[in-house]
Amino acid sequence: MAKVTVYLKNAVIDEIKGLVEEDIQAGAHPDEVSFSSKTSMLLELGLRVYNLRRSEHAGSGHDEFDRMLLSGVLEAKYLTQFLTKTLGEANGIDVAAIKEKVKGTIKNDMEQFFPSTDDEES
Repeated sequence: MAKVTVYLKNAVIDEIKGLVEEDIQAGAHPDEVSFSSKTSMLLELGLRVYNLRRSEHAGSGHDEFDRMLLSGVLEAKYLTQFLTKTLGEANGIDVAAIKEKVKGTIKNDMEQFFPSTDDEES
């Protein structure tokens, strides 16, 4: 095995040492379990989880869903713009006032999912 130098936070070091101590208290011989072996095992496990999540995302169809969602949103947007302009011109409706009212409604609805921060308001 190759030897590498890795810098860890003190809390992580303490937690790994605690896991080694737990193994020893559970009956493992101190020569069988070490800080190095426990750290290596945790790193390998972390890599497996990372790769599994990455492969799940790649094969999950998120990109296709995002494409369909964006297509539907754009279609609705352009159709609404066309209809608003056409009906507004035909019936003398103040389209600018409608747009402002809709923007305000959207902002209020979005606030529950994406609360604005002080930085966004300035």
